[in-house]
Amino acid sequence: MGGGTGSTRRNVITQPPPEGIRDSDLAVIRHRRVDGRNEFLVTLTAKGEVAVVKYCEGRGIANPLVSARDVEVARGDGEPADARDDLPPTGPTRGPSPSTWSGTVSRDVDAAAITYALRFGKRDIWKIGYAQDLSDRLDEVNKHVPDEVLGEQWSITTWQQRWPTQTEAYEMEQRVLGLLVARRTVGERVCCTEDELRAAWVAALSVIPA
Repeated sequence: MGGGTGSTRRNVITQPPPEGIRDSDLAVIRHRRVDGRNEFLVTLTAKGEVAVVKYCEGRGIANPLVSARDVEVARGDGEPADARDDLPPTGPTRGPSPSTWSGTVSRDVDAAAITYALRFGKRDIWKIGYAQDLSDRLDEVNKHVPDEVLGEQWSITTWQQRWPTQTEAYEMEQRVLGLLVARRTVGERVCCTEDELRAAWVAALSVIPA
């Protein structure tokens, strides 16, 4: 797990989790100051783990906590696996991993980024991803939506988490997609209820890879 200022624990974040998590009894949020910055340690309580189990059993969906641990054990290297690598290109995809490069424009993996879940209209369709500027990303995604025909667009939701680097934002994106693998459709989109998204989001912030 590591510790101290050099800790790379994935349940340590630098921005408060969404209110839907902070106000629930599923997780405990601990705040501290390290090297002049805020850090928040997110862990599930025993009551929270039981609540997630009961919730998933009652709705016949996979327990995201168990799913995450099973994936880690199956890989044996502590990294979340893409359980649908064998799907055709038109199905779910992993999305591009962050990399430092330069040209007419540049991208820095050490720059802060946000893991997000955009919602299409009021439907239970979500796009999971990460971006440095969420507003710009929303504009880009909606360019391909014929709003004049559908009367609906993608919108920013409360399900977003800021990370100090693009790599960390990408890793959370992949954890959420892995936890919702049974609900994935095309690209980085998932079809699930907001309660299912909440369960996966909490688990993605709480589960520390082995």
